[in-house]
Amino acid sequence: MKAKENAIVLLLLLTCVCEARSQISLSAGASYTYEFSYPIVVNFGRVFIPYSQFVPGIAGFDAGDMVRLEMFENSPNEGAFCSVLYGPQTPNCYFQGGGWSDFQGAVRVSVLAGSIEFYGFNLLHAHGAGIDAQGRYLSSGFNESVAVPEPTPLLLLLVSAGICAPFLVFRRVHKYMTPPTTNRCSRGAVLLTFA
Repeated sequence: MKAKENAIVLLLLLTCVCEARSQISLSAGASYTYEFSYPIVVNFGRVFIPYSQFVPGIAGFDAGDMVRLEMFENSPNEGAFCSVLYGPQTPNCYFQGGGWSDFQGAVRVSVLAGSIEFYGFNLLHAHGAGIDAQGRYLSSGFNESVAVPEPTPLLLLLVSAGICAPFLVFRRVHKYMTPPTTNRCSRGAVLLTFA
């Protein structure tokens, strides 16, 4: 019986953690900005046309919603080198050229009308990095997936404890409220045990 109760408590804990997934709601006038700086990495391979791409993870996008995607070379305080309205024909911001060649920059999602659920994004960049001494082509780039801020571990702990506490208290009270059972020992004495 104890194993069954522990399994129920574990199932409730897992349910709480799964429900606290990473996403934020953005409504008209709200925006989300992310600045980044990645280490420069050089690999073997050939990149014919340098490119940068910002692919957002957006849910709940309806016909009346308007969302702008922007990519910035260094910071969101300067002009965007790529700016598009998100939609079925433009699900990402794609730029052919030297944007982010120094592996730093910023992106912004702005909701102009309606509301969306924003749960993360992917940043991609690649450009040629020359030829090495053996004549092999070199490329440089990054491919990073970023989740929007998740709830703090303390919040998850408090929510889980609040849901599981009644079950743990019930189990403890139930244990001491159960009437004793009797077992006969080999010498005829009665041994009292509690369930």
